[in-house]
Amino acid sequence: MDKYERAVMVGEYVINTKSTVRQTAVALGMAKSTVHNDIVRILPRCGSELYGQVKAILAHNKLVRSIRGGQATKAKYARLRMYGDENQTNFNFEEGANENENRQNIDGIGG
Repeated sequence: MDKYERAVMVGEYVINTKSTVRQTAVALGMAKSTVHNDIVRILPRCGSELYGQVKAILAHNKLVRSIRGGQATKAKYARLRMYGDENQTNFNFEEGANENENRQNIDGIGG
């Protein structure tokens, strides 16, 4: 498979799955930089319509990445609140302990 065929394959995958560069790289077993170079440098030479569609999807992904990052951070801290940090050993979640005592234990303040 030459680089032009590979670029078209990457472009079609992005269009079909609406995936990010990173997701595409993982799915296709390629380096992220290779996927990016195929899209940015090689795909425009292969077909302007395909490149236009891929460019629009990647532009959308770029717009929403801060939202995705915020959602991931929110989910992370929700998991920590629920299950605690596995690196800390001083959690004391007893039945009957109030929420403030449990919060202090999660934050590493309590004992």
